[in-house]
Amino acid sequence: MQKELIEFVCPKCGEKLIVNSKFKPCRCNNELTVNYGKFSGITFFNFYDRVNLSEKDGHFYDIFFKFYLKEVINKIQIGKITKNEEKEKAEQNSDYLLNSVPLPKEFWKNKLVLDAGCGGGWATLAALNLNATIISIDNANTCIEFNNWILRNSNGLAIKSSMDFIPIKEETFDIVMAWSSIHHTKNPKKTLKTLVKLLKKDGTIMFSVYGRNNFLREFLISLTRSFLRLFSLKNRIKFSKLFIIKNNKIRKKLNKIFPFQKNMLASTDIFCPVYRYTFEKKEIIDFLKKNNMKEIKTWGVKPCPEVNEKIHFFMAKK
Repeated sequence: MQKELIEFVCPKCGEKLIVNSKFKPCRCNNELTVNYGKFSGITFFNFYDRVNLSEKDGHFYDIFFKFYLKEVINKIQIGKITKNEEKEKAEQNSDYLLNSVPLPKEFWKNKLVLDAGCGGGWATLAALNLNATIISIDNANTCIEFNNWILRNSNGLAIKSSMDFIPIKEETFDIVMAWSSIHHTKNPKKTLKTLVKLLKKDGTIMFSVYGRNNFLREFLISLTRSFLRLFSLKNRIKFSKLFIIKNNKIRKKLNKIFPFQKNMLASTDIFCPVYRYTFEKKEIIDFLKKNNMKEIKTWGVKPCPEVNEKIHFFMAKK
């Protein structure tokens, strides 16, 4: 599948990468250490910037998704997920994707799709159910193991890789999607530029990012995030429970000042990741135009029901 659909290359020097079980550096390791190979069935690409060996966001997501996906992973391990359960979830996810993106069901058929920052795999499962072929990437082992399980009966593949340095040849994909992941990367605009390069001519990119809040709200979020960074990753996830209010009326009243959330997934997504950026809609539109994207569409500035933040959705053609 890999030879037919995608070609692995070093995103720094362009050298072709042959993936096998041996750990090896790319020839450009004077500038960037690139180790890649296969380990425990996972195709991995580890890019460590020698200048900045700070806390890696993949480590956070590995811990978080072990917690978030614990119930379903346990079911998988003991073989208790039925075909009907999986099919029902796939239908739910694909309906959500079709309702979120103004494209017909037929658009996805036989397309080669990159799910960048695949996380818990909802979009991978949705696109797979719409008869697309999926390559999913994430930098958390738990996410990759889970997405490879989703793709187990398909021609797709989940790869452990940073979104900052995606080891796939340019102009490979018909569709690139990145749902609520770009704003958690070290350099979101650089990441977006990388994703655009991976599109074929006339390919479509679709993604979502956090919209910018008022000054007080942003200040309080930054202050809370700075406080939580004093603690370990596991404790950050535990403390994020403090910002959950399940009563809708109370939460809506308080949300004008502070982003209280209704569940653990939403709360951790705001307060715990290493990086969190927000954007004005015009800022992203101008960036897409500058990178020669066309047919730009945007929607959804109101608070997202799942994560109580402004979410901007974008779609554009190369």
